[in-house]
Amino acid sequence: MSSSQPTSGSVNLTALRAPRVLDAALPPAFRGLHANVVDEDDSARYFTVLYTPTEQSTEVRASIQVTALDRPVSGDDAEAEAQLYGPPVYQQAPVPEQYRDRYGQHSFVTTSHDLDTVKWSLTSDSLYISVSFPENTVPEAELWNLADEILRLSTSST
Repeated sequence: MSSSQPTSGSVNLTALRAPRVLDAALPPAFRGLHANVVDEDDSARYFTVLYTPTEQSTEVRASIQVTALDRPVSGDDAEAEAQLYGPPVYQQAPVPEQYRDRYGQHSFVTTSHDLDTVKWSLTSDSLYISVSFPENTVPEAELWNLADEILRLSTSST
């Protein structure tokens, strides 16, 4: 683990719950949707927001889920998860080199498709981030920008 990489115990997701805190980092595909932050028993460790067309709607169009992890990810973690799920619906890849100092040397990204929805997930040394959205609406660069902001916010007060 790099010295700039936060340890799992130094992550606190409470800052993500503030109204509109993620708005600037949201992919454009999420704009115009209503954010419904889910009440969590342990808001320092878990964060979920569901995006619906209106405040009253129950139709979830997109979502973000974040979990603070207890330990750094290992190569065995990636291998174990890859054995559970297979292509073509599920794909796994190591985190690109330029992100490894931030997220950890063994961090990995998984992508799965269900009907017209994509689920992009990052398993890193300190966070598990999962973003679901309609297919062909969010480029990967926007997902990395969102992940960077989530990491920044969850480690800024520690």
